[in-house]
Amino acid sequence: MVTHPSVKDSRTEKQSQEEFDALMLQLFQEEVTSDGITMNYTLKDAAKYGIKEQTSTLGDFSLESMQKDLALSENWLASLESFDYDKLKEEQQLTYDVLRSVLKTGLETSDLLLYTEVLGPTTGTQTQLPVILSEYHFWDTKAVEDYLALLQSIPKYFEKIGAFEEQKAKAGLFMAKRTEAAIVSQCKEFIEKPDENLLIRTFESRLASLQLDSTQKQTFIEKNRKLVKELVIPAYQKLITVLEGLVDQSKNQKGLQGLPKGKQYYSYLLKSKVGTARDAKKIQALLDDKIASYTKMMSDCIAKDEKVYEKALQVKYPGGEPKETVSYLRDKCLKNFPALPDGVVCDLKYVDKSLENSISPAFYLTSPMDDYMKNVMYLNGSKSYDLTRIFTTIAHESYPGHLYQNVFYHAQNPAPIRSVISVGGYTEGWGTYAEIYSYSLAGMEENVQAFMKANTLLTLAIYAKADLEVHYNGWSENKLSLYLQGFGFDKQAAQTMFDAIVADPAGYMQYTLGYLEIDQMRQQAQEELGEKFSLKEFHRFFLSVGEAPFAVVQDRLEKWIQMQK
Repeated sequence: MVTHPSVKDSRTEKQSQEEFDALMLQLFQEEVTSDGITMNYTLKDAAKYGIKEQTSTLGDFSLESMQKDLALSENWLASLESFDYDKLKEEQQLTYDVLRSVLKTGLETSDLLLYTEVLGPTTGTQTQLPVILSEYHFWDTKAVEDYLALLQSIPKYFEKIGAFEEQKAKAGLFMAKRTEAAIVSQCKEFIEKPDENLLIRTFESRLASLQLDSTQKQTFIEKNRKLVKELVIPAYQKLITVLEGLVDQSKNQKGLQGLPKGKQYYSYLLKSKVGTARDAKKIQALLDDKIASYTKMMSDCIAKDEKVYEKALQVKYPGGEPKETVSYLRDKCLKNFPALPDGVVCDLKYVDKSLENSISPAFYLTSPMDDYMKNVMYLNGSKSYDLTRIFTTIAHESYPGHLYQNVFYHAQNPAPIRSVISVGGYTEGWGTYAEIYSYSLAGMEENVQAFMKANTLLTLAIYAKADLEVHYNGWSENKLSLYLQGFGFDKQAAQTMFDAIVADPAGYMQYTLGYLEIDQMRQQAQEELGEKFSLKEFHRFFLSVGEAPFAVVQDRLEKWIQMQK
């Protein structure tokens, strides 16, 4: 149950509501203007939200800036808690609960700031930044100029990241050696062929939407090329040099539990990244229970049909190519998911070859809150992936996954501040929920469907358990490998999993525990409502709440169930 502080507020109900909205708008303006990437990806028309000047830097990144942000968070929390909760409108109360929970969780990092890590083989800044910049919205020529200014800010930003890594190393908190090696390898691959760099090759085509004369267009193209070759690529090279110079100071080759306050930081990540209120012991018990349950489900499917595994391998998914799959899923999910507004667009693009080895098979890029009808999904054309067999992955990223989730929520016209609040477990949990649901849309026989669902969920649960055991309980690579042998993983697969987990603490938890939180809410609603339960209405309820810690969603679920009754 979400609780609220008791305050004496002399404001009238109307004053409280008006001042609350003003405060939330002010906070939104500060958050969205903190850096140029956030601005461009959040808003198309900033002026409508009282923002007159664009931000053309990547912002600050340092221990000092983090400490300053914490102080600001304390001030925002105090301002928030000055309101009488009961005087606020229902939607404002939701925003209050979400924001208060996020701010309070963030303040738990006051003595853990050096544990922060923005680099990583797949989710790190150095990997994500090229993709994000290659999709930077060129609304007009001013946006192009802002983009070029962002490129100029990369050397300073990367220099600050390097300085932060040096601080971590001095404190004995530098990343594991194999994580460092993977990051360095990815950076080298990105800058290997300067003239063919992603940010150079994609630039000209992105100018096509603007009405530019040939001189202006060529000026932009030449400046972009110059900045990429003379600033961006050297910035990556300098980051490589810093990391390679620090690798001998890597003291911990295991998970967070091997660091002085590692368990404390991991517990914080469970709250902040996943949004769960469960502690590590409860999560461990839940995962062990689910692993046993999914294993039994698979055994039951095999008992019904000993050839179910072979059938699963031979499943032919409807839709075929990714574009047809997106259309198929969009139409088929209408039965149990509320309809979206007409005119939603999904543009499919392929990741640059220089990023294929460090990017997942597919991913969705969130669209601006005031231009949410236009969406982009990326596919990885690497030979490692058969894109005709990523039906469930496409469901995770498009319909009824992230694309659907984003469009549905913004169509509700929520308070702007909600667009800059991120709770990974809510979004990735929903993506996983959509992925599991998509098996029921694939036209396969029921037993095969049950087998494949259980297999996917078992794999996710194993990864999540491994994440917790490595980071919270201190499992070594060897101990993890011995555990995984019981599920058919060889030593190489165990090492790959161990390295991925060490590099991204609580990363897998967002998907697995996020899904389990949502699925348990669905089960609770179904059990309590019986014949009155509607899956479509449950989905409408959950998506209408928007990104939020699960305790806040659960609080609303109790009220929603009573309303349905």
